[in-house]
Amino acid sequence: MSIASVGLTDRQRRALAVMGIDVWVRRDAPAAIGTVPSITAATPNVTAPEASPIAIVRPPERSKPAASGAIELKINLDCIATGGVVAVGACVSPLDRQLAKDVVLAIAGAAAQIQKSQFRWPQTQTGDASESAARNAYRGFLRGQVERANARLLLLFGASAEGLLDHAMQLGPETLRLPDLRALRADPNGKKQLWLSVSPRIRA
Repeated sequence: MSIASVGLTDRQRRALAVMGIDVWVRRDAPAAIGTVPSITAATPNVTAPEASPIAIVRPPERSKPAASGAIELKINLDCIATGGVVAVGACVSPLDRQLAKDVVLAIAGAAAQIQKSQFRWPQTQTGDASESAARNAYRGFLRGQVERANARLLLLFGASAEGLLDHAMQLGPETLRLPDLRALRADPNGKKQLWLSVSPRIRA
């Protein structure tokens, strides 16, 4: 394929050359000053057609789901616990973690000793990455944290902390389902509602 170069910039010519498109300039008599030379399309070769030099790039195909239809879950949760209180949520930044810590200390007392742990899914120690396996692992994690802290109150911050739990399920202590930590930090009214939720449970 050829194209006349009249009116093309050097950058356009180079781009066309990279794509395999020939650029040519008509060699007729020079045009008069102030006029635009006429452009004549190159006559294509009527013999065997040449293969197109332009590569066609197609988007990659989406990977097909596994035969079982399971979707891999990725969960990153932080747990902050002390005597009587366990808080679980996604701490995207240190400020999120500090807010969860402040809430726990407000309930348990400023002198309480904080213990930190994490729940990550999928886990390397199991080959089952199904949602049912994630639910079982998360319930086991929460029960372990509740027992270790002898918790009377469990705080779940955000959908990521409660999405694997049935609303009717009882883990033992009283459970408060609260907004996401990051959203709470940005919402003064949300912080007020948080305070109203936890203040009756603060130790004297």
